Amino acid sequence: RINLLPNVNYYLDPNGLGIDSIQKLGVFMPLPDEKIQFGFTNSTLWLTFKIYNGTEISLEKILDIGMKDLDYVDLFEFREGKLISAKISGDMRSVSVSNMDNFFPAFRIKLPPQSTSTYYVKIKSASSLYCTLTIWDEIAYLRFLALQDKLLWLFIGIQMVRLLFNIILSRFIREKAFNYYTLVIGLLC
Repeated sequence: RINLLPNVNYYLDPNGLGIDSIQKLGVFMPLPDEKIQFGFTNSTLWLTFKIYNGTEISLEKILDIGMKDLDYVDLFEFREGKLISAKISGDMRSVSVSNMDNFFPAFRIKLPPQSTSTYYVKIKSASSLYCTLTIWDEIAYLRFLALQDKLLWLFIGIQMVRLLFNIILSRFIREKAFNYYTLVIGLLC
């Protein structure tokens, strides 16, 4: 797992420019404090970074954006100044158009041997612009997703036990307010 944030430059685009215009502008700046936290904004966030594969073999990795509440996330890959691929993701797009079968914006990327790839990430969202950029091996990423699923199911299980406990307790405590409290817990589960 490699955190890319120390090597990322950004630009907040108020005009919603396309990839060709963004490349020509050359207005990218280093991230303040190596964090992507821009709050609520109508601007489009552009991120750029380079990845060098110095090995003699082609590598396949996962680029994880790390925040599932981003509406539109586009990834553009350039090598030697040429557009190699454009991929899309985000929670306002169908999972079927994404190249990963999960709810998080993540992209499979291929790194040819002895080459440098330049990536541009375009993020537009009605929610807060907060995310991370992490490169994963596929097995490690799948284990990470499995761990998140386990923690989610643990949380759901705890809430269900809490609901069951309050239903049993409400049979002994004949207070109307406690019955409403139990109903609210049931609705939240």
